[in-house]
Amino acid sequence: MKILTMVSHSKNNSSDQILCPILKGLNSAQSDCAIIIPAGNANRLLLTALANKKNTANCQVAILCNDPFIDRDSFFLELYSLGVRIISNWPSSIFLEQSFKKAMSNIGIHPESEFEYLAQATSAGLRPQAFIRSLEQGKQAIKKGIKDIIIHPGLNQSLTQKAHDAVLDSLQLMIEAFLNIDPALSIYIYQHSQKDLNAYRERYPEKTSPISGYVIYGSVE
Repeated sequence: MKILTMVSHSKNNSSDQILCPILKGLNSAQSDCAIIIPAGNANRLLLTALANKKNTANCQVAILCNDPFIDRDSFFLELYSLGVRIISNWPSSIFLEQSFKKAMSNIGIHPESEFEYLAQATSAGLRPQAFIRSLEQGKQAIKKGIKDIIIHPGLNQSLTQKAHDAVLDSLQLMIEAFLNIDPALSIYIYQHSQKDLNAYRERYPEKTSPISGYVIYGSVE
């Protein structure tokens, strides 16, 4: 079972880390805010971090899709030239709701446009890995040809045990639905902490779980 770690910076090259510089200085709860409203130029910070890394071979990164200030094709080629091979959508619009969601959709910023953006990266040799929040979003990503799905369980908040178990059960139903659509999918569950990861493992032992692994929020000092 693979475990990927979201990091703001990395001193060593690891294919098990997803580099996301806008997470610098944030805890796991604050990182959810960064996925909705990033502080700073996410893609420019990423390119700077990659340029300063000594070894970026087979690197995984998180990008802001549909960045209006960067040419898409040039961006993909630059990422590939810097050693990136897998990209994910973080920051993302997957959490937007109601009037904010409608307003952003009116200017072309919505989950489906992100998945299309990620899917187009395959032409540059990059593998897309989509963060999704719902069954509908997952189906949209799969329809775009994305084979790696990361299910985000929702904002990091205090829940009763019953409510927490209900969240885990809903994730499991979502996983089963996705695999019924495409059994070849690689599905990961995002976890805010090691404690959350352990709770999921306890309820759904890895021997019987159909997922490929986990993505966990972390930091590298």
